[in-house]
Order: sequence, then structure tokens, then C-alpha cells
Amino acid sequence: MSSHIVGLVEEFTLGSKTYLVSKFINGGDLLSYLSNKGVDRLPEAEARVLFKQVVKGVKDCHAKGIVHRDLKHMNILVKNTGNTPKVKIADFGMAAKLKEG
Repeated sequence: MSSHIVGLVEEFTLGSKTYLVSKFINGGDLLSYLSNKGVDRLPEAEARVLFKQVVKGVKDCHAKGIVHRDLKHMNILVKNTGNTPKVKIADFGMAAKLKEG
């Protein structure tokens, strides 16, 4: 779908419950990312880079007619890839597919 959406690896059902297995994102959520850096806020330049990635992920969802409806720091995961971290949007449990009209 998008490079800023967590990839789904597998889906399976056991009894009445459905489980979704996603790719592992090594940096944790956005709050963990800040905590691991030892800061409570990011420099503006870094925040801008991460925010643009979030917006790109949301834009890609909207282009497919999907609305996340639960976007918060816990659902924004950060993949540490060296100097430039990569944001992944996760937890589409509250998401909805837009209907015509």
C-alpha cells in the first residue's frame, strides 16, 4: 500500500477471534522513540521530516478510500534506519472504508 503504513504479514482466525500479524518496527511508537532519544520534543527539522511521512501515509490511505479514525502517538511507529527514521502508521482497528456519496 504505502511505505508509511505497517505491512500486514498474516491474518488468521482462532475460534471467534481474528489475529493480524504485522511487520516488526524496531523503534516502537512515537513516545518510545522520544524517550529512547532522551528528549520530550524533537528539533523542528526532524519533526518536520516525521510529520511529512505521517501526512504521506494518511494521504495514501485516503487515496484508497480508507479513514484511520484513531491517529495518535501510539499508532505512529518509528523504524530506526540510521540517520533518517521512517514513520509507519499502525492499528487500523477503528478504520473505515468510505462509501460512495
